[in-house]
This record gives sequence, structure tokens and C-alpha cells, in this order.
Amino acid sequence: MTLPRICLPLALLGFGFAAAPAAAAPVPLLAAPNAHEVALAGTDVVVARTVGRGGVVVDVVPSQGGATRRLLTIAPDGGRVSALLVAASPRRIAVLVGLGRERRLYTGLPGGPLQIDIDADDSGFFPIDAAVDGDRVLVVEERRAGGTRTRLFAPGSAPRTVPWPGDMIPPVALSGSRAAFVGTDTRATEQLDLKLFVIDVGTGAAQVALPAEAPVELALAPDGHAVAESGTGLFTVAPGGPMTPLAGSEFMLRPRLAGAAVAGLDRTRLGAVRPAVLDPGSATPRPLGVQSFDARDIAANDRGVAWIAHGCVLFAPLGGSAPAEPPAGPCPRSEASVDSLENTLHGRTVKLQATCVAAPASGCRGTVALRRHGVVGRTRFHIAPGRTRTIKVRVNKRIARLVRKRTHHGGHVILRSTTRVADGGPPSRGGVVFLDQVSS
Repeated sequence: MTLPRICLPLALLGFGFAAAPAAAAPVPLLAAPNAHEVALAGTDVVVARTVGRGGVVVDVVPSQGGATRRLLTIAPDGGRVSALLVAASPRRIAVLVGLGRERRLYTGLPGGPLQIDIDADDSGFFPIDAAVDGDRVLVVEERRAGGTRTRLFAPGSAPRTVPWPGDMIPPVALSGSRAAFVGTDTRATEQLDLKLFVIDVGTGAAQVALPAEAPVELALAPDGHAVAESGTGLFTVAPGGPMTPLAGSEFMLRPRLAGAAVAGLDRTRLGAVRPAVLDPGSATPRPLGVQSFDARDIAANDRGVAWIAHGCVLFAPLGGSAPAEPPAGPCPRSEASVDSLENTLHGRTVKLQATCVAAPASGCRGTVALRRHGVVGRTRFHIAPGRTRTIKVRVNKRIARLVRKRTHHGGHVILRSTTRVADGGPPSRGGVVFLDQVSS
């Protein structure tokens, strides 16, 4: 979930609109542990996910819940999905798929079907990013020999190359006659000398050019003002306008425009994130959903916000509010994280740190097992929602002897952990415990 950040002296524009009214709870739409990208096409949510070995499916589900509709199926071929991106508007959907070294761009109407617009393999340009506005698709392509080009696709006409002399680095945003991105203004410019640009896609004229340290997530409005990440929160800037940070966004990531508001992922005291909205005139993000350590993507429009968290695709209307606990539905309702706490074996006990990120009032119940060529220790835990506590796992005598022997000679032992949580979805198998000290 970590994203590249930059420090930009950007500016807040006064929005001057009324905040969205009436609160409503988020709707869990789809249990999809392999979902990676989400977009909004009017009142529908577009979800892209991987399946099997090298397969991709793209579905559409109504934002208020209902049956899914399949837009695209790429059968597994034993390879790997190296890139997956979806962008949408009420009139167009674009899906970029990377299968190993091959890149494909599919586009079509929200009702389907999606068809290949670009199919590039080992030669020439291949697509690396896409943005949608209305029925137009802006595609950034890279050449294997180096350099990028950007083309604008519109129904009924040939692709038109955007006259930009430098390179564009994903992600790129498109709105009206403008595009926003981080990149360079000449091919000769060093890649480290980056700027955030807002340009006219017809003429290539730069309307905003601000120093940037790295590519960032950004959004662009039809009037030309952009909202982007920085090292201290979100900032906004307009052509010819002042540059000011967006108040209240100090812990927000992945800005998305939601009508007059700005949506994004807001970090919590546990270090997790949750979807939130900064309403016009407010300096406090308004949460729309519960927190998660596994938030993968977020999309917004003037109707609401869709996001992927803990293997679930959810949608909340713009005037909604966060529930006290994960809502009932097709998705897991408990999320817990178990991490290594220290690198010391106490007798035969290993201490771990467990956090119940989100759960019903009954809390997170689960087990954690430590493994090294099989299970070497296991324990149960029960933690209240939003709490963190230390848990202890007693390992078997063989592992305890091995740790003492290795550490005596300056070595170490690595154990793997598997965490299972009741109503928590698939088990988490990625934990690592590094032991290089012994305490009797």
C-alpha cells in the first residue's frame, strides 16, 4: 500500500460548496481476495482481479449491491500478471493488463464488451498507464529502447499524439482539455529533475510546472486544478493560482475528486488506513469505512467512493459515515495482524504483537502457528477491536535447542508464521520471526 511521495508547494483552491448531507453505511459488494483495481462508471463499480496463474477477470457490480456482470476474461496460461489497471467514466472503461512482457489495453462501453485497442509485445511502444474522461482514453506508452509517448483515443477517430517533448511517468490524470502527471519537459532532462505538470492535451502547453521529487498519486478537475500527494499530506494547485496545502489532509493518501470534496485513504493511529472524505470547508477527514492494513485501491465520483480493503470491494455514498464495525454481507468481518515483536527467545517462548484492526464487538479470535519444516509452536488469541497486545507462542524443545546452538555461535533462526482469524478470510502466511538472542 505504500506509495511514492514528494514535497510539492501546491495550493488549496476554495471550493465553497455545501457538505454532502445524510449519512449511510458502506455496502460490501464483493468478496474478492485477489481484487487489485477498482473504478467507478457512473453508479456501477468496476473491479479488476487476478485469478489462477496468469488469469484476469473484470466485473461490474451495481454500487448498491446486486449481481455482477463479467466484462472481460483472460484465461490463465501459467504465466504471471505483471500489470493490472482499470479506469472508467459513465461512458468508457479502459483496462490495462500486463502478461509477462506483453501489454494489452482493452476499452469499451460500460455495458461491454471490452476489445483490444493496443496489443504490444517485445517491439515498439507498449502501454503503461491509462486515464479516462467521458468517452476519451489517454494512454501513456513506453518504448523498450527508452522514452514515452502519449496518445488520446476517442471513438470514431484515429489516435492523436499529445505534443509533449518530455516523458510522462504514471499515474496520469485526464479531465476536459487537460492532463496532469509527473515527468520531464525534454528528453534530455535528467529523470531526477522531475516536475508536476498540468498541460493542454491539444497544444502541449504547460499550465502548471512544479518541482517534484518522485511520481505521486494525483487527481485533476475540469477547471484545471490538481490535487496531489506530498510528504506532508495533500496539496492542490490551479493554472495561475496560489499554492497551499489542503488543510486536514496531513495523513491522507491517494487523492480522488468526489464532486466538490476530496476522497482518499486516511492513516489511523494503528498505522492502518481507512477511506475518508474531506468536505469543502472542513479541516477534518470524515471516515466512510473501517480501517484496514490491506487497502489496495480507491475510486470516487460525485455519487460516492468505492474501495478494496481486506479482500472486499465496498461502496459508500458520498454523504455516508463509517460504521462501528465491518458491515454484514459477503465479505470477512474480522481483520487481525500478528507481527514479530522482538528477536529474543525467552526459554521456549516467542513474543509476538497482535492487533485487531477491525471486527464486530466480540473482537478478533484466531490462532497463530510458527513453522520451520512443520509447525513448531501454536497459540490462540482473542483481542478487542482496535486493540494491540502481546501474545506468546511456546515452541518445541527441538527448535529451542536449535536457537540456543545457533545464537551461541553468532547465528540465527528464522521461523515463518501463519495467522488464521475466525471470519477473517484466507489465512495470512507471510509472517517472519527472526531469532538471534536467547534469554533464560
